[in-house]
Amino acid sequence: MNPPSADPPDRDSTRPGEHPPRPEHEAEGSARANATSATAADVDANSPPEAEVGADDACDTRAAEAAARAASKRAEALGRTGETIVEALGATARATGRVFGAVGSAAATAWRTVDPDLRRHILQLPLMGLTQLSPRDTLIERLPEDGHLPILFVHGLAGHPGNFGPMRAYFRVMGRARTFSLGFPPGQDFDLMARRLAEAVRQIVDIHDLGPHQRVQIVAHSMGGIVTRLALLDHDIGDRIARIITLGTPHAGTHAARFAATMQTLELRPGSALLGRLDAQRPWSGPPLTAFWSPADMLILPADHATLPGTSDVRLDGFTHYSWLIDPRVWQAAWEILERDRPAPTDLRP
Repeated sequence: MNPPSADPPDRDSTRPGEHPPRPEHEAEGSARANATSATAADVDANSPPEAEVGADDACDTRAAEAAARAASKRAEALGRTGETIVEALGATARATGRVFGAVGSAAATAWRTVDPDLRRHILQLPLMGLTQLSPRDTLIERLPEDGHLPILFVHGLAGHPGNFGPMRAYFRVMGRARTFSLGFPPGQDFDLMARRLAEAVRQIVDIHDLGPHQRVQIVAHSMGGIVTRLALLDHDIGDRIARIITLGTPHAGTHAARFAATMQTLELRPGSALLGRLDAQRPWSGPPLTAFWSPADMLILPADHATLPGTSDVRLDGFTHYSWLIDPRVWQAAWEILERDRPAPTDLRP
């Protein structure tokens, strides 16, 4: 008896209650499975291997670290350079400070060794420079009556009409407005200056219709006093001069004129031909003359050469050659002297 055959179960056989799968459903499932497999294959083909990604990350990290180290080195180099520059600037500043300190100390020491009278002269030079900023040409024109005699100011060697600006302003405050300041061209010889002064005196007299008792007062600084004396000697104007004040005038010459060899300074040296001509006025017999002088005046050497026999003199200690023009004490003293000639009311009529 033959055993039963072991044939595979029939495909159409199903378990009780189940429906057999339809052919179209099986085809769709196979297609979806194939698509999923293809997509996975594409992703795997396009994505780099994990080993390659790790190698790229390691290269980027090393490059960043190298760049950071290079930047750090550059920063350190710049820092060292900056420190070097700062140190160099500091050393330069310290060296410069030492140099200036040494120069300043030497200058201070040298300044202390300068004679105090000379220091005062030097310190007053800027003020004198300011007085020379006004115009040199001055007009002599009629001014209103102020109850006083007119005053003519005469500047000195290398001077300027503006040198008397501060004094004239003071006189105006004190009620004396009829003042004039005479100027000379630089380098003009004494005879021409004396003629110019004489002409100015006559012009003041004429334009103000001054009577016989209305004369002109003169205030002269330094060389201006010599010019005034020469004008009285050569031009016969003594009867039109009421009073003269000289401020630091080298009536007997000055050895300080040895420091220059101009036409004017040669005539201001003791024993010059010009001073020999003026010796005819010794002792003084002209209009009242007051000579201001000071032992501290270093441009009049010796200092008493600023006095003149036969005149009154005013000694002011500590006054420089420029103090005569810019010190209010001189202005006040000169004003008081000039007030002695204040005319009586009846003398003010022409």
